[in-house]
Amino acid sequence: MGVYAITGGSGGIGLRVISQLEKQGHETINIDWKTGDIQADLSIPEGRQKVIDELHELHPEGLDGLILCAGVPGSCHDLRLILSLNFFGTISIIKGAYDLLEKKGGSCVATVSNAISQGDLRMDLADILNNNNEDELRILDLVSNLDENDLLTGNRLYVASKYALARWVRRHSASYAANGVRINAVAPGNVNTSMTATMSVDEKTALNALPIPTKYGKETLMEPDEIASAINFLISKEARGVNGIIMFVDGGTDAFSIQKSILNMDQYFIERKLSWNLLSRNISQLLKQKILKPWQNYLPKTATTVITAPTAHPSTNFIYMEKKPFPCFSGISFSSVSIPYYRPRS
Repeated sequence: MGVYAITGGSGGIGLRVISQLEKQGHETINIDWKTGDIQADLSIPEGRQKVIDELHELHPEGLDGLILCAGVPGSCHDLRLILSLNFFGTISIIKGAYDLLEKKGGSCVATVSNAISQGDLRMDLADILNNNNEDELRILDLVSNLDENDLLTGNRLYVASKYALARWVRRHSASYAANGVRINAVAPGNVNTSMTATMSVDEKTALNALPIPTKYGKETLMEPDEIASAINFLISKEARGVNGIIMFVDGGTDAFSIQKSILNMDQYFIERKLSWNLLSRNISQLLKQKILKPWQNYLPKTATTVITAPTAHPSTNFIYMEKKPFPCFSGISFSSVSIPYYRPRS
């Protein structure tokens, strides 16, 4: 049977992954902060190196699979930790264990979030993470001046970290596969774990606004086993033809959101941040030609107010449309109108 290393295997999704793998007769290595087979802090370089060294000592012959589940939510009130663990820690372990996976033709699955297509994120930060991921300290310094007690800021950084991770997976999947190592990601919806157990009443109310079609009329949370089953399929030989995908495991919430966006446009106003790098253009004219015109038969007549205040961060230029949020309208580019995409652009 195979040997599989799992980060964050002491609870939630990671724990269920281990349980399912062990039932199949596989050997598992739990990498966790306090209670793992390998105990290390993945948010710091020293902890990551410890994991990499111990994996090579334990199994120099190689690994059959690597599953990355360790992470923290946007509500952890530690902005540096969100980035250092969710993004830098994850890609560091993948890079460090790559040679072990290559030896056995193994595969890797990272855990992101369905919020990458639905959530509000700092796209500027996601771009920085992807384009400068060797410069961790400087990037962490960039977020040090933000308010870590602001839940909105924390959630935006969380989604940015997961978006950047999903895009990193896609960017590296072809070169990894050329050497026999598949890499994919799962994007869970809201899952019944310790993270969701500590949510405030307002946060739980917000969850109920995003129904899960497969659980219509029931609890609006996925179970960890549902996510673990998808991960264990992707990591298995049965998925040998699957590489570079972001698999949404959210009971259909993402698909439902896209359908709702298209069918009920007359009931909502767009209020999505649009990344803006064409500062020399006339904003209103560009918006009218590139964004509103293709949707003129669907958009409500009043959804035309444009403001140019960079409210997300002083260093970032955004344009906004006022009024009520248009749910899950996650990606509009200036070259084309793109209805919510489920995979980060590489």
